[in-house]
Amino acid sequence: DFENILPSAILEFAPVGIMGLVLAGLIAAFMSTFASTVNAVPAYLVNDVYKRYINPLADTKTLIHTSYIVSILVVILSTVIGLYIESINSILQLLVSGLWAGYAIANVLKWHWWRLNGYGYFTSMLAGLVCFIVIAFIPDSAFDIPREMVALYAFPLILLITGAVCIGVSLLTPPEDEALLKRFYKNVNPWGFWGPIRQAVIDEDPAFAANGDFKRDMFNIVIGVIAQTCLVALPIFMVIKEGWSSLWTLTIFIICAWILKRNWYDKLPQETPSHA
Repeated sequence: DFENILPSAILEFAPVGIMGLVLAGLIAAFMSTFASTVNAVPAYLVNDVYKRYINPLADTKTLIHTSYIVSILVVILSTVIGLYIESINSILQLLVSGLWAGYAIANVLKWHWWRLNGYGYFTSMLAGLVCFIVIAFIPDSAFDIPREMVALYAFPLILLITGAVCIGVSLLTPPEDEALLKRFYKNVNPWGFWGPIRQAVIDEDPAFAANGDFKRDMFNIVIGVIAQTCLVALPIFMVIKEGWSSLWTLTIFIICAWILKRNWYDKLPQETPSHA
């Protein structure tokens, strides 16, 4: 039972003091996520929907009051939805297989491919939700694995579908404004597939130097993933009293942190480049 794994582990392995810290950490994690969501949703709905399509001439006071109303409605709606959810695992399946797969590739491409546009990003997320809904309506008898594992097994396929939709729709629709793309590329200077935009920026500013740190950045990403994994694993090993595993995990994290300090942090630009 996925719902009882964490409570059982805490009750079985965590002493009284550690148990309090773990529970406090879980509550803090919930509050931080809940607070950021409650603050973010009104900003999206009020600025991107209400102000843009419903009341473009709304003054600041009206927008603030609308944000209060949206925040209250979001809390009420989320609470009602929570009353009808069968398990936390079902929501995690939606987040992982539907939402996460829907925007994962789009979020990577937005940094490294000049041709991605809003239509591609939106349809990628929509395709992820559609895939999850389709899976939800397939009878249980069609699967040879437990129902709760279907979404995880289908995740690679959903990722391929959403990626294909994202790229295809972006290519079939107009690109973003070139001035916007050039400004983004010049300020961020990402590596990737920016050929036409890179050339346009260089034509305007011959002194501009394109990002040539692809290999170093990819190496740092690998090291960063290992370090992040250690940060996740270390508290788990501590709770279940795996002393040697905790020590090795901490050692690996320290090594990764030292590498990132030397190969990433120390090489950050000390001042804003003239072209930024």
